[in-house]
Amino acid sequence: MRVVKAMSLLRGVNTDHCTKAKKYADVMEGKMIDATRQLLGEEQILDKSWEEIETVFDDAWERMVEELGGKAVWDKLSKNEQALKHAAMTKRP
Repeated sequence: MRVVKAMSLLRGVNTDHCTKAKKYADVMEGKMIDATRQLLGEEQILDKSWEEIETVFDDAWERMVEELGGKAVWDKLSKNEQALKHAAMTKRP
């Protein structure tokens, strides 16, 4: 089983109501929500044709570069910064 799938199946954490346990439960709930969203997004993408997928990613890419300030700003980013921006773009709703 993929880790993302396992995370999406988490439904609650039994705690003794101590602060540490509550914090852990909150963190795990956030991870469960992220994993569920990722799986739903993957399912939605897999139902699309290659042309539809390409259009979605091209539109998202253009929006990301525009929000950063344009191609000139994008080109000034380091490869690591570009990779981070690209990864963040793929996780956007």
